[in-house]
This record gives sequence, C-alpha cells and structure tokens, in this order.
Amino acid sequence: MKKAITVFMILFALCLINMGCGGKIPPQIKDNLSEVRVNIYEFSNDNMSVNIITGEREDPYVLDGTAKGMTEYTVITMIPENPDNISAEITYNYLLKTGKKDYSGSFSMHPFGNSYAAEIGEKIDVKSVQLSVNATKDDWNFEENVVLESILTNEMIDWEEALLIGADSLKDATASMYDKKTLKAEVYVKLLCDPLGKTSDHFWYVAFADGKKIVSALIDPISKEILALKEE
Repeated sequence: MKKAITVFMILFALCLINMGCGGKIPPQIKDNLSEVRVNIYEFSNDNMSVNIITGEREDPYVLDGTAKGMTEYTVITMIPENPDNISAEITYNYLLKTGKKDYSGSFSMHPFGNSYAAEIGEKIDVKSVQLSVNATKDDWNFEENVVLESILTNEMIDWEEALLIGADSLKDATASMYDKKTLKAEVYVKLLCDPLGKTSDHFWYVAFADGKKIVSALIDPISKEILALKEE
C-alpha cells in the first residue's frame, strides 16, 4: 500500500512539472486570451500558393495589453506564382468548401501588392478543405481547384497543451504582469509556419503582452521542446 502511494505521488509530481499532463488552463490566463489560432491549411503549385489560418481573436485586434473578448475568424491568403498575375486590375474570386458549409467571395489585394487575402467571420474545424479560385481579365483566365490539408497531425499537441507549456516556461518573465493573482496582460496562442520561411516546419507560439513588453515562447509541436524564449 505504501509503495502504491509512493508511486502515485511520484507520478503526480511529474505531472506538476510537466504541465502538459492533462492540466487545465488557469482562469486568469484563459480569461485574458486575445487570439487562439488553432489550425493552418496549406497548398502550393506552379500557379499559386495558398495559406489558410483559422481560430478566434479579439475584434478590433489591438496589441494593448487588454483582452476584450474574441470572435471567430478564417483568413485565406493567396499568392499567384506569376508576377504578371498580380495586379490591382485583377479580381480573384474564391469558393471554399469545408464539407459542412460553403463560403464564397472576392480577395482583396495586399497594400504592398504581393498577395491577396479574404476573411471569413467563422472558424473552420475539418481535416481538409476544397478551394476554387478564379479570375478573368480581357482574354486572360485563371482557374484553380485544389484541396488543402490541415498541417495538424495526431503526433502534435493542441493549443491548450501548448499554452500550458508556454505559460510554465514564461512564469518568471510574466511574474511582473500579475497583480496578486490577477493577470494584467493579454495572451496569444498561435500555430505558426517557420518565422524565417526557411523550412516547412510549424511551431506553437505563446505570448503574454501587458502593453509595455511582450514575452514569448516558441514550442516544437511534436517533441514539446522549448525552441526559443524572447522578450521585447
């Protein structure tokens, strides 16, 4: 009996050390979430590259240290591979099929003119989506019908576990952001592509911002390793 209790206590202690062991997000952190990006869908061929991100975020989206509640969102970013197909005179239309619901509309050109984006006021939660993109200008036609797969796999941790791991790794850096037990900062959890664009790898990014500084952790979604800690 004593041996069983000892083993239990050891396992319990290990779970406390590793916050990803079925832990719950503390209310003071959960109530201060300003963005949770839960999924990414990607596709590229010789004609275009497409990236879809989805989740929830505050609206208006302002990095001011105060969380104001979140709304669902999905953003489709499309880049024509041929520079000649990037023009303010070209209107690209899209049809997104999730298997649960269809969405359609037009892309807006990025202010810097190298990509197009469209935003949907809902979050999508499926393993793959179908996207049709078309445009016509004079005698020129553009049409693509593609399938985008979620980058998430069964081996990857979800956003909640990433948040627990990130919060634990940043507990010293965020200590000054607490007034007793009240967190005076907003919290971000994002699934990201390689920030340097050098690989096809993906990461979990966890950040706390109090309006004065931002502290963040970059986490390997499979090994759970902390890849980088940053304060700015």
